[in-house]
Amino acid sequence: MSLFKSREGWLTRVGFGEEYDTNNICIANLDSTGEPKIIVGSFRGILRIYQPKNEVENVNQDLLLEFQMNEPILDLKTGRLVGNDGETFLAVLHPRKLSVCAISRQDTSQGSEFFYNITQVYHHKLQRTSCNMVLGPFGQVKGKDFICVQSMDGMLSFFEQDRVAFDRFLPDFLVPGPLCYLRSTDTFLTSSSGNYVEAYKYNTLAMSTESEKKDNPDKKAESGGAGGGKRVRVNWKCNIGESVVDIRCYMSSENNTTILVLAEHSMFMLKENGSVNLMKKFDFNPSCFVPYDSLKEGTVNMLVASFTGSCYIFQNTKLQWTTSFTNVPIFIHVIKSGKLKGHIVTMDEEGNLAVSYLGTDPAQNPVYTTPKNSSINNPRDFNYSETDIELTRLYQIIREYSSGMKAPDMVKGSFSLVFEPITSLNQRGYVDPKSQETFPSVTLGVGIHMLHKVSIDKITLMVKPRPPLVSDPPSVVLTNVGSTPTPYASFTIYNTGDGVLTDLSVDVVAHYNNPYGLPRSVHNVARLPLAIGFFGYTPEKSADFKVTIEANGNVPSMLELYSDIDCERYGGVANCIALKSYSGDIITVISAKNSQKYRMQSNRFSSLHVVVKDFVERVKK
Repeated sequence: MSLFKSREGWLTRVGFGEEYDTNNICIANLDSTGEPKIIVGSFRGILRIYQPKNEVENVNQDLLLEFQMNEPILDLKTGRLVGNDGETFLAVLHPRKLSVCAISRQDTSQGSEFFYNITQVYHHKLQRTSCNMVLGPFGQVKGKDFICVQSMDGMLSFFEQDRVAFDRFLPDFLVPGPLCYLRSTDTFLTSSSGNYVEAYKYNTLAMSTESEKKDNPDKKAESGGAGGGKRVRVNWKCNIGESVVDIRCYMSSENNTTILVLAEHSMFMLKENGSVNLMKKFDFNPSCFVPYDSLKEGTVNMLVASFTGSCYIFQNTKLQWTTSFTNVPIFIHVIKSGKLKGHIVTMDEEGNLAVSYLGTDPAQNPVYTTPKNSSINNPRDFNYSETDIELTRLYQIIREYSSGMKAPDMVKGSFSLVFEPITSLNQRGYVDPKSQETFPSVTLGVGIHMLHKVSIDKITLMVKPRPPLVSDPPSVVLTNVGSTPTPYASFTIYNTGDGVLTDLSVDVVAHYNNPYGLPRSVHNVARLPLAIGFFGYTPEKSADFKVTIEANGNVPSMLELYSDIDCERYGGVANCIALKSYSGDIITVISAKNSQKYRMQSNRFSSLHVVVKDFVERVKK
């Protein structure tokens, strides 16, 4: 069987410098248009909604909503979460908060223009750090969905829309696994650290003993406990023998339910009672999968993506087709409705979002289709003068677009943000008013690079570094943009020394209104030098926390690698240097003499993140 490459009909990059996981994306129809929307949330807390229109050139116009939330986004789900009216709402899971939001479409005075709003309907504060969640009509309720949140220490929290129902701890829990709801039997499926797939009935969980504390489960399990409940027990479990990657429940058109379990090297198809129906062993490591409808009765079609970028299409356990993607997907989905029905949605951990299809390239927006009985099929009846007139008309349309006469239609992608290289560091850029201690600062230059010949009345540039870094000024307003070649603004970013520096990236956002009065934004990420948060210091021999990195090539000496920081003055040598943050933490970087291994150590674990990330980027350069 040959290996074919998938065709990307729509492609975009969701943010820059952001990270994503399997649960950070979902696809649903949020309004009455009937077209599915792609909802993406990052660990940085930015929520975006896209509606692909299969036009690669105008991808920016497909961004319907971009909203900054105050906490990282861990999971996204959609369902009937408010009342019994059947409308679809969005559930957003944060580490310590569960929010249910309404996405509404607002039309403007222009007939074809609209924008989207997000409104929080209600929220729940979580007692424990969350991991993932699942939605469904728990208890066979009609016309609405409830929410179940799994915490990092194995507690299942149930919410009946805006009301807190109950909490239960899973027995013999070590680490959280995938969570799935089987509607036909009202059962929750998850995986344990012992490589078991376990099933818990909703009624069993609801009638068990109240579990407010995990420290003494034996005391909670005594008969006659609070409310006379019972201890949480497993309904059934199946030994997989491998770590579980994902669990999905598939219901066929004949209402037959199959439990699909993706493991590290295998695929299992289980029955509703937990017995193994079919099993397929892989010769690759799968990253994600999705089941979809099959035309053959009694079979299940599946797309299984691997860490090599390949995609394998199975019907039950038989391989039907193989293709490849540009990136390694952590999420894969088959669109089931709308104009893009049958297209494949994929996204990798860096936010490269694509809508692809298999097979040859179809004709995109054909200008003219020849009728069957047209005289143009007969060369003798061909009218060359009419062809010249038509060709002249088409050339005129091309020239109008090239000269910018219809640029307002493309104003969403009319410019980009560019940065000037940071070449100098002011060691005394900021003086603490209380302690009179000095801290460094840098100047960040931001330019507006115009992509089309358009004029924008006002652009607001906002710069947001990570604490304890502060921007002065935090924002700048540029007027009459388009009249100058490259409008420019400068920002001074300084370290206040108040806390641990966790990231060197700076978010730069430009807000403006297009000619129709609709708000638009352009986002980019700048990177600051390591010297704004650290300076050379004397190396330490021991530390509480250590991180070891192994390189696959030669790395320059530590003094060459950190040539922008004066480490030699404080005793740094070729294989060992030390950095001290302005919050007082010391990080020692050591290279092994006889191997390509490097160790970073510090007495505070949170201070290692910035140095380790910066070290990897320096080595890559």
